[in-house]
Amino acid sequence: MEYELFQSARSLSTIWRSVDDTKKIVAWDDAFEEYLAHRKSLIDLAPQGIYLPWKIAQDKRLSFVNGYALNQGPQGSCAGAAWRNALLASDLINAKLAGFNEITETGVDMVYAMARGNGRLNWGGGCNGTPLVKYGTEIGNYRTADIGKYDPSGRNVTQANFNNPSFKANALLHQSICCFLPDISFDTFYKVCSAGLSVWVGSPSFPASASIRNGVSRVSRWTNGAHATCFQFGLEDFGVKLLYFQNSHGERYATQTDKFDTPRSGTWINHAEHAQFKIRKEFGTPFVVFGELIVL
Repeated sequence: MEYELFQSARSLSTIWRSVDDTKKIVAWDDAFEEYLAHRKSLIDLAPQGIYLPWKIAQDKRLSFVNGYALNQGPQGSCAGAAWRNALLASDLINAKLAGFNEITETGVDMVYAMARGNGRLNWGGGCNGTPLVKYGTEIGNYRTADIGKYDPSGRNVTQANFNNPSFKANALLHQSICCFLPDISFDTFYKVCSAGLSVWVGSPSFPASASIRNGVSRVSRWTNGAHATCFQFGLEDFGVKLLYFQNSHGERYATQTDKFDTPRSGTWINHAEHAQFKIRKEFGTPFVVFGELIVL
């Protein structure tokens, strides 16, 4: 499936928001690199922190039924939670860049269940990232206003909800755009995240706790276990490049507020710490995920 998705990728210049419902998978080409550089230049013009996605939500007084960071709860739906959290962060930053005051909150329930079932609704624990790309760019993302708040039991994942003509039409208005990363280096992750786009990733290791160091929430302990998470933003702090890591396990990180008002559901990592994730492509090649948007 991944090879077929790679082969179907198109240049970003042909894929901007329109009335068409074609699958929106972007090739990592010169056009995409130029787009990332342009986005970063816009973000760099603003005072540091203006484009942090959680700060945008606060400034616009936006609230979400699933919170800023969806908590997967007792269900092993981390792949879906990472998808939703990555998409929300990208949507918030896109709204700020484009001057929008509102965004539509989408759920992950349907796209995750379709990915698990490879085209059939199948709720449960465990999913590779690649089919999320297929169905998120194809059927789109169902709105929480239509299917309701996330529930670990999957009670919203019904054939009736999936087939509802109005819900399906609304989902197609919120297809995702995805782009597979050409490599898993820190520099590539930073190139994407410092441009205000999020990266979905699967790995066998991830941060377990964090503490405040030099005014910033930083990893203090790691844990092992197959898990999907995302990276939502990148910035430099006193010359050190940092990536913001977002988990879906609730408020388990630094208990004190840091200088970026970092959510307790995530923490910041540097170049060396990025390597400790031991990212593996068998979980699915890491990919960029963002919502349909206008040309900036």
